[in-house]
Amino acid sequence: MSEQKKFNIGDRVRSKFYGIVGTVIDVDTDGYIINPDHVEEMWIGEDDAEAYDRRTDFLTRLSELMREFDAEIEYHIGSDEKSDYSEYYAITIGRERLTYDNCEGASLTADNLMDYDKE
Repeated sequence: MSEQKKFNIGDRVRSKFYGIVGTVIDVDTDGYIINPDHVEEMWIGEDDAEAYDRRTDFLTRLSELMREFDAEIEYHIGSDEKSDYSEYYAITIGRERLTYDNCEGASLTADNLMDYDKE
């Protein structure tokens, strides 16, 4: 009886070693051939393949960027010396603080991320 594989053709996987995400296009005895999203198809080993989860991938990449830039994201309720508003976001990168004032009920998004208080 043959060993059951973790993934099947069509499953989305991530290479733990390369950090590349792709779709399984073939299964062989000790790994998978995947069609990655941004490079040519490649083989990855059985132990290297993990299920692709967009939330985990996003948080992993965000965590890596935050470590690289020594960054922290904060949400404040109540005013302080940095802001006249009762609620605001702040992103600290090293010693530089980017403040997003008057964001009551608002979210930081890719579209408004550059709208920080430049003062």
